[in-house]
Amino acid sequence: MVSVPYKYASVICDGAGHIFKNFHYPIYLALSLSLFSAIPVHPVGLILPNRFPIAVIDPSTHDSVFLPPILFCEIITVLQVIFNKASTFYLLKEYMFMVLLPFGDTQYELRPTKMICLGKNYVKHAEEMRSEVPKEPIIFLKPPSSLIGPEEKIVLPKMSKLVHHEVELAVIIGERGKNVKRKDAMNYVLGYTILLDITARDLQNIARKKGLPWTLCKGFDTFAPVGPRIVSSSELEPDDLEIGLKVNGEIRQKSRTSEMIFKIPQLIEYISSVMTLEPGDIIATGTPEGVGKIEQGDVIEAWIEGIGELRVYVE
Repeated sequence: MVSVPYKYASVICDGAGHIFKNFHYPIYLALSLSLFSAIPVHPVGLILPNRFPIAVIDPSTHDSVFLPPILFCEIITVLQVIFNKASTFYLLKEYMFMVLLPFGDTQYELRPTKMICLGKNYVKHAEEMRSEVPKEPIIFLKPPSSLIGPEEKIVLPKMSKLVHHEVELAVIIGERGKNVKRKDAMNYVLGYTILLDITARDLQNIARKKGLPWTLCKGFDTFAPVGPRIVSSSELEPDDLEIGLKVNGEIRQKSRTSEMIFKIPQLIEYISSVMTLEPGDIIATGTPEGVGKIEQGDVIEAWIEGIGELRVYVE
């Protein structure tokens, strides 16, 4: 048994709320794109959203079996799962780390499978970090569990005494892509928003000295505020936009996206050569100079020309 690696997950239980972790009887799960709420089904079939993860959890022990997301075909795929009882089952669907943002006249459920971030993608930021300007993109991941939306709170972790703000242009992927060519890269972009790559700088410094990855310093819950909206790629040219950030009304960061070392098409080409990009995935394109400490009680206001202002609070 292993723990479910998500805060929220789909679970399978019977009508009385009993949840199963041991399997004996064959049940076939028909996986489709529809049905996003709890539904009663017959034990010979369960209809699930396409590519949505399933977990079978024992609430008394919090043990679980997690069936990871698999790329299913667009219409229907059948998966055989063995359960220990034959009765009416329910699919309980919960959103996983989703932020709802305005997108044109609608709302977009931003639920990335991953957030790919760029390190030192502005020359002056590399210089203030006393680092060499990179010859190729430096990428790292932030977990989807770090996402929060506008007007929410960044929670400072107890294990860090030096947490920094970093404002970034975020690219929202709209189409699945692997080995995307640079000339085609913008066809895979849904739109743009603002992302704050909140960083426990003291933990990052320790990681650098030890040659360790940045997962700890970048991955705390609430360390990836996004918003205030998503602007369609057809409505915004991202190559030369003012980008900035204020803390308690004081301007800390101010630059232009034209100062990025590696531009968006090159980033998509490079990243997709390593990992498949999925709809809703986020590429955070790096921060300009001026990063600095945030403290409890601070109000952070970040802006990008043509997108708007993202406001969050620190506690």
